[in-house]
Amino acid sequence: VKKQTLINILSAKRIIYTHYKNKQLTKENKNVKQIRGLATNG
Repeated sequence: VKKQTLINILSAKRIIYTHYKNKQLTKENKNVKQIRGLATNG
């Protein structure tokens, strides 16, 4: 039972981590697009 709980916690952490990383990546992509837009407009 303890082993299963540990596995569950680890997989949950991994899911949260990947989700967070993906969020950060989309945020950075948006920023890059904005910067590129400013560069082409100016």
